[in-house]
Amino acid sequence: MKKILEPMQAFYAMKEMLGSDAPYGDCMCMADLATLNHFSLSNLEIIYNLQFTYKFVESNSVGNLAFGLDTPLFVKREDILKGLGINIIEKHPQTDLLVDNIRESIMNNRPIFLFVDLFYQKGRYFYYNNQHGVHACLVYGFDDENQAVYTIDNYDGYNTYIVSYDMIVQYCKGIFEYCHNFRKDSLYFREYCFEGTDLKFDEAYNNTIICRFFKNSLGKADERNKSLGSIAVLNERLEELMNISGFEENLSSVSYKKNSEYFMIRNLYQYNVFNKATQLEIDRRLNIIIENWARIGSIVQHYTKTKKNLDEKCKKIRMRLNSIYEYEIGYTDFLYSQFKQFVG
Repeated sequence: MKKILEPMQAFYAMKEMLGSDAPYGDCMCMADLATLNHFSLSNLEIIYNLQFTYKFVESNSVGNLAFGLDTPLFVKREDILKGLGINIIEKHPQTDLLVDNIRESIMNNRPIFLFVDLFYQKGRYFYYNNQHGVHACLVYGFDDENQAVYTIDNYDGYNTYIVSYDMIVQYCKGIFEYCHNFRKDSLYFREYCFEGTDLKFDEAYNNTIICRFFKNSLGKADERNKSLGSIAVLNERLEELMNISGFEENLSSVSYKKNSEYFMIRNLYQYNVFNKATQLEIDRRLNIIIENWARIGSIVQHYTKTKKNLDEKCKKIRMRLNSIYEYEIGYTDFLYSQFKQFVG
């Protein structure tokens, strides 16, 4: 037997707008966005449910210092999906019955949000055969003849992939055997169950969601501004982080999430909430910030390979961190002033 939920494709809007293969927000957002498209539902409430705040933590999931860019939600994603007519049904099937559960869900026209271990995903830079980590993919089909499932995932850019039954089971076993921050009783298998909606995705709906986003953002302005202090902490403790495994991956995450923020803001342009001059100024400031993070990532990547000239590389990075800090302050003040004008 074989069944594939069609039409189903990865969320490509960031690539179309920015030329970026990076995910929007995180793996959970990407699964939600693909599912909303499958059911012909608006994606605005998921896109405009993210904040972007810097963080510096003394000990991450593997016991190291870490710097990053968080994407906390304004509203629980389950609540948004429920408002759109999708209930999330959470399960914990035994891994030896995983494929049977996938078949049942797909036969009921329910895509599956599935937690997996990055360690086993061939082609995934940094994690494959190197480090365990929890991740989520979307399962949208199965094929008994070829013993495979159809997924949307990010091995090397978000796309559709075919994964063998044996491998998808191994992906899920890994989160329980090796990912110690993942509870043994976690509901790692989650169905998207669409029950219908009476919502009209018209101009009034769009304006409501955008206005809500502006108000939510303004309500969290102090948190965002405070988070910029994490850049200063990174500046102070840079040498420590340069020699920590995972720092390069942290910076890669910062870059792609900053691109997510850029997409989120540029996506507003089609709704005429900013004039052309404002759009150009937003683009200018964000492009400088994004370019600086990309250059810092390249410097760290080179140092990770060579372990040479630490002082020189830290000096170059600090110059860019100072630029990022100043531009982030100016960009945030400018952007939020535009939000205030819109909401009155």
